[in-house]
Amino acid sequence: MMREIFVLPVVDFGYMKCTPVVYIAISVGGTTLGVFLMLRRMSVTGVAKFHVILRGAAVGDFVAGLLLGAMTGGAADHGH
Repeated sequence: MMREIFVLPVVDFGYMKCTPVVYIAISVGGTTLGVFLMLRRMSVTGVAKFHVILRGAAVGDFVAGLLLGAMTGGAADHGH
């Protein structure tokens, strides 16, 4: 049962093969940034920054599709 839930989706669909790497990158980056902002008492700033960057990535996805460069550029542009 665990194999059907966790292993087969990754093996069956090509786009799912990079998801473990993405999950690890998000968890390491988000945790590091969250701890840094909490120590500086800026947690609300971190949440606001995340929502702005997420909107920029969504705009990049809408304009150019699922291209990593477009989503990164949209996130970087809206994150300032």
